[in-house]
Amino acid sequence: MICVKKGTSIMSVDQIAKGFTDFYYNAFDTNRAGLAPLYRDVSMLTYEDKQFVGAQNIVNHLASLPVQRIKHLITKCDAQPSHPTQGSILITFDDSPAPMAFVQTFNLYPEGTSNYFVYNGWLLLYGLAVCLYAATNANGSVAISDVKRIVKLNVALVQHVKGMMLGPVIPTYARCLHYHRISHAVFTRSLVLDVHHDGRASSKSALAPVIVFIYGGAWSSGSKEIYAPLAYTLQTAGYIVVVPNYSLHPNGLVEEMLDDVADALVWTEANILSYGGDPKNISIMGHSAGAHLASLVLIHNLNSVTQNRLCPMNNEYTGQYFLRPLTRSLPRISAVILLAGVYNIAQHFQFEAQRGLEEVSAMARAMGSTRASFDARSPVEILRNLNHLEVDTIDRNLALRTLLPANWLLLHGSSDTTVPVRESEQLYEVLRGLEFENTRLVVLPRISHAVPVLELMSLDSDYTNLFISLLQQTIP
Repeated sequence: MICVKKGTSIMSVDQIAKGFTDFYYNAFDTNRAGLAPLYRDVSMLTYEDKQFVGAQNIVNHLASLPVQRIKHLITKCDAQPSHPTQGSILITFDDSPAPMAFVQTFNLYPEGTSNYFVYNGWLLLYGLAVCLYAATNANGSVAISDVKRIVKLNVALVQHVKGMMLGPVIPTYARCLHYHRISHAVFTRSLVLDVHHDGRASSKSALAPVIVFIYGGAWSSGSKEIYAPLAYTLQTAGYIVVVPNYSLHPNGLVEEMLDDVADALVWTEANILSYGGDPKNISIMGHSAGAHLASLVLIHNLNSVTQNRLCPMNNEYTGQYFLRPLTRSLPRISAVILLAGVYNIAQHFQFEAQRGLEEVSAMARAMGSTRASFDARSPVEILRNLNHLEVDTIDRNLALRTLLPANWLLLHGSSDTTVPVRESEQLYEVLRGLEFENTRLVVLPRISHAVPVLELMSLDSDYTNLFISLLQQTIP
C-alpha cells in the first residue's frame, strides 16, 4: 500500500479510489458535459496537480460539480498503483445493477514532473545517479545490494551516450533551418505535424511521393523538431516528408499513439496535394518505437476493417478488448520502411529485463503490462496468429493484399544492443510466410541502434546514399 500525503493528512490508494468512484458515479448520468473535459481517450483521467496528491484535486473537482445522486452498487473495486515512482493509479470496478452493469477501468495520471525523469529520456541522469549512489556511501561500502542491476543500468547508460553522438548532424541542421520549407498543421486534438516540402505545389503530373515518418523514443519521449534534418535529407531526394507528434507515455497508452498515427495518415491523404504531394503514393517510415507503431497501425487497421474476424482482439468470454479497434480507416499505403523496430513486445520485455531496464522503460506500462496485451500489440504475434487461424484462405489473402502494403523494407544494425536484430528477422520471416514477396531485410554490419536515423541527418554519408537507393527500390 502506498500513501499519498497532502499537508498533514494521508490518503491511501484505496481512499483515493473510493472518493473518485463515489463522485464519478454521482455525476455520470447528470453532468457528463462537466466530466468530459477531464477525459482522455480510453477512460484516462488526468488529475491536475504537480504532485502525486493531485489525485485529491480530481475528487474535489468532481465534488464541486452540480450532480444528482444516483444509486449504484459497486460489487468490486480494485485500486493499485500502476507505477509507484510515477504516481499513477489503476482503478477497476464492477458496477451493477443496470443501467450501468459493466466493468470499467481508469488510469489516473499526474501532470507535471512527478518523478517524470523515469520516462522521458532522462535515463542518463538516472543511471549516473544510481552509479554514484552504488559506488559510495557514508562508510564507503556499496549502498545498493542489487549489484547486477547497477552494472546493467550503467552499461545501458554508456551505450545510450555512445549512440547519441550528434556531431555530423549539426551542418545538416543549419542547412535545413536556412533553406528548408517547413509548414505546420494541427491534425488531431492539439497535436501538430510538420510538412517538409520545397514550397511549390507541383502540377498533377509531377506530384512527389510522400513519406510519413514516425520517430522513436521508447514510447515516452521524442519530438518532430529533432528529425528536421532527417526530413530535409529525404526532401532533397525528392520526397515530401510529414513528421507528426503523437501522444507519449504517461500521457497516452499505445491506443492513443495508434490513433494519432492513424490521424496523421488520414490528414496526409486529405491535405498533401496542396503541398505538391501525391495522396495516392503515401509511405510510412518509423524508427525503433516508431517502427513498432508504424507497423502495428497497419496490421491493426486490417483487423479493425475486418471487425477482428481475421485475428480476434477481444476476450471471447468477457468481450473486453485487448486492443480496441481504430476509430477510422487508413488510406492505402504504398510502402513500409522500418528501422530497428520492436515487433514482439513480450520478447523485448524479457530482453529489457536481462539489461535491468524493464522498470525504467515505459514500454510495459504503455502496452498494458499483461502477456495478452503484449501479444495484441505485437505485429509478429498478430501476423503469426493470422497465418495459423482456420479462416478461408482466399478471404484472408484478399484482405491482406487489399489492406496491407505490398512493399516492406526492414533495416537493422547487427551491433544494435538496444533492440536486437532478431526483431526485424522475425517480422521478415512472418511477412514472407504470408507471401509478401516484396519484403526486404537489410542487416547493416557494425551499426548500432541510433545510427540508421542519425546518419540520415547527414546529406553526404555512405549510409545516406545506400538508404536513398533502397528507398527508391521500395517506394513505387
